[in-house]
Amino acid sequence: MNAVLFIRNVVESDYTTWKPLYLDYSKVWNVPITEDRLIRLWELLLSPKHSTHGIAGCVDDSLIGFGHYIVSPCLFSTNITCHLHDLYVSPGYRNRGFAGTMIQHIAETGRGEGWNSMRWQARKTNKSAQKLYDKIAKRVPSQSEDEFIHYELELLPDAPRIEVLKSGIESTMPNQALDSTSFAGDAHCVAVASGGSGRESA
Repeated sequence: MNAVLFIRNVVESDYTTWKPLYLDYSKVWNVPITEDRLIRLWELLLSPKHSTHGIAGCVDDSLIGFGHYIVSPCLFSTNITCHLHDLYVSPGYRNRGFAGTMIQHIAETGRGEGWNSMRWQARKTNKSAQKLYDKIAKRVPSQSEDEFIHYELELLPDAPRIEVLKSGIESTMPNQALDSTSFAGDAHCVAVASGGSGRESA
């Protein structure tokens, strides 16, 4: 039986289940994560006054993945960009299209709020992530030589929508009722990186 992914914004009661997922995700970077740092990040994700946001991916009421992103305007134009910073899916739920579905959820949120684009990056060695990203976004040149490939997904009204995801998806969009949608295709990526140093999980 196929698992159904339910996507919503993170809430305060998610902390105890989000914490071990984030700690597992952070092992890739070999960066010590203190309790104070975790609490500060969690406060930012929940704060309506901050541009950092979090979504929870749930199966059978259990949190099995998350996405963190930052929305910021360009000071030289009227463009608003979403920087997708972290995306993670628990190992037991990978290769089911859930990572791509969470990207699609954030993109649809952005369309509704008037964002111009989403941006993120993937390591050049992460071929599975690139396989998904090349389907749904375009590669953009980097201003410096680094170990990442940079991606951009346009969110303007006439831009193509993501149509590469699996069926069995439910999501709650801001200020809207429950929205159930079916998609076709596979997503092979587990996590994505963007914003700041960029992060991903294979």
